[in-house]
This record gives sequence, C-alpha cells and structure tokens, in this order.
Amino acid sequence: MRCRRRDFCKGGIPEPWLQQKGPSRPTNDRGGRSSGITETGAGGSRADQRQHGDRACHCVRVQRLQICGLYVKRQFNGTSTDDGGSRGRSGVGRPDAGAVAGEVSGNDLALVEKVAQEIVRERNAFRADQFNLTACVHAHEQHTAQEMWQQTDGQIDVFLDFIGSGSTFAGCAKALKKHKPDIRCYVVEPNTAALYAGKDITSQSHKIQGGGYSIELPLVDRGLIDGYVQISDKEAIDTARKLGRCEGAFVGFSSGANVCAALKLLDSKEKGSNIVLTLNDSGLKYLSTDLYQ
Repeated sequence: MRCRRRDFCKGGIPEPWLQQKGPSRPTNDRGGRSSGITETGAGGSRADQRQHGDRACHCVRVQRLQICGLYVKRQFNGTSTDDGGSRGRSGVGRPDAGAVAGEVSGNDLALVEKVAQEIVRERNAFRADQFNLTACVHAHEQHTAQEMWQQTDGQIDVFLDFIGSGSTFAGCAKALKKHKPDIRCYVVEPNTAALYAGKDITSQSHKIQGGGYSIELPLVDRGLIDGYVQISDKEAIDTARKLGRCEGAFVGFSSGANVCAALKLLDSKEKGSNIVLTLNDSGLKYLSTDLYQ
C-alpha cells in the first residue's frame, strides 16, 4: 500500500464486505498461493467441486481451519493429537497464568517454542521456524520490496512495518535501502510494549495480534531502523475499521497499526513523503474478535 496524506474517511459508507452476495471467494495465504483441493471428502467429490467452484474450495478451507483450531486447543489443555489419537503431555502446553484470551505475549510464544522443540525432537521433523528462518527475509528482500519499488517507480521515501517475526521489515528495509540508501525505515510497535524503541514495557497484554511480542527478534538488524512509532489498541482497531468502511480493504489489527503509523508520520516528521507498507492479511480470521463486533 502506498500512503499519501488525505482525508482518510468521512464516515457514512457501509462496510462493503457485509453487502457482498453469492458464494464466498477463496482467499490466498500470505505467500500468495491459492489453497488447492486434493481431498474428496471435505468438500464433496471432484465433480461437485467443479460444479460449485469457489464454494467447494471455501468449505474445505473452513474445515481445515476448524481442525487446526481443535489441535491448538488440545495442546493448551496438556494434550496433543497424533493421527486421531491423543496422549498426555504432563506440564507442557498449559497457558501462562497471566495469559489473556485473544492476545499473544512473549511468554505465550516461549510456551509455543517449548512444545514445538519437543515435537521436532520426538518426530525428527523439519520445522519451518518463521522467527529464525532466513528464507523469510530473502522472500521479502527479493520479491515484496522489488514489487514496491517497481509499482511506485522508485518514488519511496519511507517504509514502515509492525514487526511480528521481523522478516518483512528486515527483508524490505534491506532491499529498499540498496535501491535508495536514504529511505527511512520505521518499526511500529504497541505503545505498551515498545521494546525496540527502548520504552518501558507497561503491559504485554495488547490487542494488536501478529506482533509486539516484546522479545528480541533474530531476523531484525537494528542497523536498518531509522525510527519508531507506537500505536494504541484503539488506534489500530479504529484504523482497520476505517480501511474496510472507506477503502474496501478488509484487514486485521496489524494492518490497521501500519496505516495508523503512516498517518501519524505524515502529520508530523514525514509530511509530504511517500510511505510504503504492507496490509498483512484478510480480516476473516478476526471476525470472532472485538475488531469486527
């Protein structure tokens, strides 16, 4: 998304996704690959899938999400599922005493890391670890950033990102600075958990899902950071809602945080600048949260 300061929203425009009719279209994953249908049970026969097209694909994706949700729920109750069965994990998988439903903190990630390492050892498995996999950085360096540069004809002054694993920021910042060394790259964080900005962490329980974990990220090179922006829960939520209402962009918390950060910069030290950022995912996964209630 390329961002220039203008009247972002005057209100009164109905949410476009609530007015769409007909079968839902399948969504792509973040890597841009459509989810193929290989099963015949979940979405019906192949003939049914061809007949119903998008609807069949949508059904398969929903059922997969439900299965994944069940697996995660079992893990956090001290049990893991293996080929339909279950086995106990004494003392492993229980949430931190301070955990809050719908929010993810650094302590929660530490718990996930512990269980993931156990599974890798037990099954001699390969693990695509997004917090340490340098291929994630290379993907954004070689592709995402190049798309930004090409689509803007190189007219970029600022790049910013709400950091989760840090790979989007690291890859894009590195590549964009190769194109234009004086591009300024900002890290966006929750205002209560701004570790990289060196602020006091007053609360890790924020609502901006997908980042702000208050941990040092192995993929992030601090030498690429030129500044910091802090965003509150309310700011991220309000901006995400406005993106849907006014721009037809149905997105989640971190996308709202990114656009809000851009608007803040355009109202202050980056007036008149061209700012690029990413809208990270669809709002579908947040329908059960207070973002779209």
